[in-house]
Amino acid sequence: MLTLASHPSPNISAAYCAASQRSLETLLNCYCREVAIPEGHASVGLLFGHNDWPLALRCALATGQALHILLPRLDSRVVTAVQHASPTGNYRYLSAAYCKTAGQAARLAHSGMSGDTRPGGEERSAVQ
Repeated sequence: MLTLASHPSPNISAAYCAASQRSLETLLNCYCREVAIPEGHASVGLLFGHNDWPLALRCALATGQALHILLPRLDSRVVTAVQHASPTGNYRYLSAAYCKTAGQAARLAHSGMSGDTRPGGEERSAVQ
């Protein structure tokens, strides 16, 4: 999860970090329900594909399962630990979401989109 301690800007509040994480979870649930599940691009099960997933994700999988969301147009996938499979796309998240693009290391994903700004007007990237 995005925490106050792990956030790159020291003047971001704990409430802002919690709201950011919750908005990402809401976005992922909506995307799964409306796009990924109907198109067969979402699956819940064991972590597969690469051995370079972050340790935080692998540790969270001790009590959950991996949600894989394929993003075929971006040649990427998002992986996060969830409590259990959900046919309705309503997941309970146990870890932060990580984005993996072919040929690159997994990166922490967050709800900021390109052009989105933090309080104070600083620009924020889509994936960290």
